[in-house]
Amino acid sequence: MFTTKHDIDRHVRSAFAKLRTDNEKNLRGYTVAKMYYKIGEYPSAQHYVSAYISVKKDNAAAYRLLGKCCMLQKKVENALEAYQKSLQVDAHQPDLVVEVSKILLSDDSNLTSSKLKFWKDLVLRDESIQDDAVMNLRFKLMSKSSSSHVVEDVIIKEIAKKPNDVNLRISLLKQFLDKKKVSEAFRYVSDIEVKYHGQFLHSLEWYNTVAMVLSTYKKTETTSAVTNKDFCCLYLNALERQIYLNLEADSALASVRGGNVSECARVLFELDQFLYQFSQVNIDLRAEVAIQLVNYFRGQVCLHAATLLFKRDFTGNVEWQDAVKSSLVLLLHAYQCGSLEIPDNSMRQVPEVMKHLLDQWQMRSAFRCLQAGRTLLSACQEPRARQKPTEKSPQLPYADREELLMQIRCKCSNSSWRQGLFKLLFKGSDQIGAIGTSYLTTCASLTEPLYELPTTNQIEAYEKTSGLLNPASLQHQVYVRLKSRTLSECDFTGFDCLNFSMSNLINCAPSTLNQLDIETFLYATVIQTRRELELSTQRNPSGLPGILPYANILWKMCSADQSNWWSAAYKITTNGAVEDDGLEVLRCVGNPRMDAMVALKIGQTLQDRLEGHHTKKSAERNYLENRVELFNKYAVRQLKRYPNGRLCPPGSSSSTPHRLR
Repeated sequence: MFTTKHDIDRHVRSAFAKLRTDNEKNLRGYTVAKMYYKIGEYPSAQHYVSAYISVKKDNAAAYRLLGKCCMLQKKVENALEAYQKSLQVDAHQPDLVVEVSKILLSDDSNLTSSKLKFWKDLVLRDESIQDDAVMNLRFKLMSKSSSSHVVEDVIIKEIAKKPNDVNLRISLLKQFLDKKKVSEAFRYVSDIEVKYHGQFLHSLEWYNTVAMVLSTYKKTETTSAVTNKDFCCLYLNALERQIYLNLEADSALASVRGGNVSECARVLFELDQFLYQFSQVNIDLRAEVAIQLVNYFRGQVCLHAATLLFKRDFTGNVEWQDAVKSSLVLLLHAYQCGSLEIPDNSMRQVPEVMKHLLDQWQMRSAFRCLQAGRTLLSACQEPRARQKPTEKSPQLPYADREELLMQIRCKCSNSSWRQGLFKLLFKGSDQIGAIGTSYLTTCASLTEPLYELPTTNQIEAYEKTSGLLNPASLQHQVYVRLKSRTLSECDFTGFDCLNFSMSNLINCAPSTLNQLDIETFLYATVIQTRRELELSTQRNPSGLPGILPYANILWKMCSADQSNWWSAAYKITTNGAVEDDGLEVLRCVGNPRMDAMVALKIGQTLQDRLEGHHTKKSAERNYLENRVELFNKYAVRQLKRYPNGRLCPPGSSSSTPHRLR
């Protein structure tokens, strides 16, 4: 109602002029305070709510508002006192306990507050609130007043109740480190990475903690750590995951891209240095295993280094062209490292930890080859594209494969190109001083690559394995299929538990979700993303390849709504509303929300799939035929209504893509 302080001041003067006593005015204070609070006038809000409390001491909400006003004015002590009184009036405010726990954890000086005793007694006595902040505060307070084994026992009991809670695992590891139990922390990390590796695979916080534990262990066991096979596998894997997840997190929000670049560079430096140490030490491994292990991480280092260079803001800088050329050399090396393959007769020599990581490493190496190969081929014009003068050609860096290879050869002809690369990647003075112990600058295999680009067929051979890596991520699945020539033949096994399809497509309840719904959704998203990338490539002024490594463009793969729908579908039972709305779009039910051109391309993809699989069961063929007819009829209806095929302007919200032009 009121948007400025002046408006509220005038309203309050008018209202209070009609009141006779101060008591009546004070009783109106809470209502007035809320008005000031809404427009950000916190001192005024604090004044009026304090006046209200002076005559009305049994309103928990008023004390809570007072606490908020104090917090927003950085008056932490006063805020804690107000929150305490609010809880003393009404003890059933678990969200307030969570809020206070976050305040106390935000600064250790808060834990010396004169008001701490109340909060300490509260969180230690009441175990009904299971929020992470409350639990962490409980552990922190217990560690100050109890013996270490008591705190550890409490955390272990909580873990038994919630074994997949990564924050509890992290708390236990930090407890071990605080009590200097480094060897115990190392054994725990090793055990969890073997038993629960898949659960925490995408948790940056987990791998930050694992890397901290292993780094501490390395400093403690300086002589034996580098020769410990399990330690080396764990440490190399943790550093590599840290880099990947930081790069991925950096891309998640387009508005803050670049925020994690320095952290990525720091961890990449650690991986580069440790890989050099690892390659210099004679570990008790069969030659084939050791070669494959080093080869795998060499490829990952090259891919992540190239991704990091593409993330750096070199625009308008003289280093830009040098960075792009260095990235292309790195990507060719990353591709030529190939996928991880351990011969069967060597498996007995594989470290126990490595055996459990092997499946993931094989999928990651395939995905690395897919990213590197596609980026390289997208840097030059394809012969078929050059034969179409009527189409607007993309502004790609190189005219053909020969020119690209010539530039790579020219780059590698400079014997100091890797030293220049090192200085592009690592800017710190202490890092520059370690150039002599860098794997990137000393590895003979990285001097120059084999001057041969992969073929499209060779790259597509990695699609199936790459798709297995992260079925829960729509961004990942779209990227894997981004350049597939036969989208209808792409295998997808992420939703095998669902029925293939159903006859009644009018019923869009979440329980009717099926494989063909999922695959149709994926086709639609891929079709949209392809077109948007094609358009951006045609307008490309930067000299970058048309497709970059995954972490550089994952935020372009789909919208937030699409990603949320996919995640909800993956969990099946967690978000029926999102699934229900998306199913109506996918089955062309209700109001039209898909562009006609997208529907036509989906129909063609399903038709290609129908014609390419003659051994399909008759029921599955019928389902496919029904879907083809459904999308074609829908497209015809929409083209009659909207001749240009567009349903609504760009930027409109929908669970399914509709921005294809």
